[in-house]
Amino acid sequence: MHKLCKNFTTLNFNIYATVTTRMGKKTVETNEETTSLRKCQRTLIITALKLIRVIRGDIISYIDLQHHRMLRKD
Repeated sequence: MHKLCKNFTTLNFNIYATVTTRMGKKTVETNEETTSLRKCQRTLIITALKLIRVIRGDIISYIDLQHHRMLRKD
């Protein structure tokens, strides 16, 4: 572990999924405290899939996943 991070054990991820369809863009967001980005991405993808079901009448062009990581002291 990097010496600057030794006092930070929990990572707080803000992840956004933007789903683009013919009708425009819709965004879902999750905020999860975890030590695993992969787990957080999985949660976001499930959320995005729920959104897709709601707008399933549209053609989905692409899904854009972004994450913003913040270090937080315990």
